[in-house]
Amino acid sequence: MAEKNIKKDLSRRGFIKGAVVMGATAAATTVMGTSSAEAALPPPKKWDKETDVVVAGAGGAGLIAALSAAQAGAKVILLEKMPTLGGSAIISGGLWSVGPTSTQKEQGIEDSADRIYNDVMKANIADPGSMDPAIARAYADNCATVYEWLKGLGVKLKVPKISTMGGVDSVVRMHVMDMPQMIQTLANTAKDKGVQILMKTAAKRLVVNQTGRVIGMKAEANGKPIYVKAKKAVILANGGFDANPQMLSAWGGSAMGKAITMGAPGNTGDGLKMAMDVGSDIRLMYQAAIIEALGPADTKVSMPQLPWEGAILVNKLGKRYTNESLTCVAMGELTVKQPGGIGIIIYDKNIPQAPSQMKLDRHKKMGGKIHEAQTLDELAKMIAIPTIVETVKQYNSFVETGNDVEFGRTTLAGTVGKPVKIETAPFYAITVTGGMYFSSAGIKTDEQTHVQNCYGEAIPGLYAAGQVRGRFVVPFHLGQAFIFGYLAGKKASAEKPWK
Repeated sequence: MAEKNIKKDLSRRGFIKGAVVMGATAAATTVMGTSSAEAALPPPKKWDKETDVVVAGAGGAGLIAALSAAQAGAKVILLEKMPTLGGSAIISGGLWSVGPTSTQKEQGIEDSADRIYNDVMKANIADPGSMDPAIARAYADNCATVYEWLKGLGVKLKVPKISTMGGVDSVVRMHVMDMPQMIQTLANTAKDKGVQILMKTAAKRLVVNQTGRVIGMKAEANGKPIYVKAKKAVILANGGFDANPQMLSAWGGSAMGKAITMGAPGNTGDGLKMAMDVGSDIRLMYQAAIIEALGPADTKVSMPQLPWEGAILVNKLGKRYTNESLTCVAMGELTVKQPGGIGIIIYDKNIPQAPSQMKLDRHKKMGGKIHEAQTLDELAKMIAIPTIVETVKQYNSFVETGNDVEFGRTTLAGTVGKPVKIETAPFYAITVTGGMYFSSAGIKTDEQTHVQNCYGEAIPGLYAAGQVRGRFVVPFHLGQAFIFGYLAGKKASAEKPWK
């Protein structure tokens, strides 16, 4: 990680502006409003604030990174451009496939870091190049440590009973975290450790010295610039670009126009722009944004749990179009391909369990529509799809015989559970479409969270964690923000102060 790896000629960034990511970034810089005249900034004449570690973004990754660094002895300033804390984490469902945990042990579930590693790698089997084995290994090896650390801070589960994620988990390990409580706990603990949290303060540009080392950040609050000196390191944890329509359409293609965005409004690609300015490589550019969720367009509450608990998905013609035990990515992608880009979840009184009931309650509280009827015939008339009666009857026969001749469904979710009949009144229908939690492309890092350039070299003084790093495997995605935020804080705090 020697600074000489990235030194001398800062004009090299002018080249990287057009050639980083193997030539793909040239068009992207125009999309993001970045020009060679806006390259990373030189040191200011006067710093407004000074600290050891500067963290951009106070979501799950950023709060954990800030607290982790502070616990390791660093002075930390945390910047958040929005008026509230939490980013995408606080509005997520809190689903985290993690293990082996003390909670699993209490519920008689055996798990291991090796099993998690294998599941992470297996989930990427269709695109093995998208997952660095070293990063998967770092995730798996630190799962238990970070979970127990959070538990020790007082972070609680929203749903006490552990469940599973369709199509991925080889054992039951889906922990549903209470995200608002978690974010508040992290913020309170961080403040107690001396972390200075600056709200409505947007990270704008990285400051770099003559050797190419990141030494601070230019931020903006109330329309005025603030220069913050980072004596040890800067951590970027300020989200993806799923709330930036210009970047989505340029990098994700026209399909993104059919999906609803479920992420935080502050995810406008700020960290990605800043990292590219200092020569960061970008990962997953070829699938910069993908449809990976399933939920109603009116409230944007993701609810793949309903199919995983026994519901079925039908299209406007009343026909099933998928095996409902598949991942939310698969179901979301298939849903936008249906007539009108929508699907309808059909279920009965007995199907919703705790995970989906939590989502349904949230959906209703937000004014979301749910059709309810005492018979399937009434429900069919209500949603104007008469064929659902025959579709449900046929599906129930598949469940009874144990042979789904249409789509081969044999489980509720992944490898867990047995399909159930839809037969107990009242009956329900919810219209859903494919959604996007987060953008997929992101800053390339190594397993220790150092940001890397297109030559695989670490950019001195710069780390990244969370959604700004791009997509992870869906059931582990929220957890990767926690784990790599934790590691980034530890690594940044251990840096030697620059001179």
